[in-house]
Amino acid sequence: MGGGWRGGIPAPRGYSGSLAAPPPLHRQLVSTRRQLGRIADWWGKYGFIDPDELVDHPSAARHGGKIFLAIEDVQDEIEGVGSLVSYFVYVDSNGVGAMHVRPAGHAEGG
Repeated sequence: MGGGWRGGIPAPRGYSGSLAAPPPLHRQLVSTRRQLGRIADWWGKYGFIDPDELVDHPSAARHGGKIFLAIEDVQDEIEGVGSLVSYFVYVDSNGVGAMHVRPAGHAEGG
């Protein structure tokens, strides 16, 4: 584990980005159980997850069925694009997103 860079996705612990984060949007939890999916795209501070199961929400189609992922929502190092991850799904004014994201197989919990 640790706080280094790996596969283009850093662990947020100890991350000292130079840009100020935008104000958080109001999030509503969609699922109370962890979901699984694979990192589909990553562009430095955000990307998308291709979910194993489609999200049952009207906003789910907004990004072609993919789930938004911000670096602030990554809990532990992820290998990079193609990695299997677990997460909770939320919805905000931009559509569906993933929070509390970690590599699949880590001890489950909140």
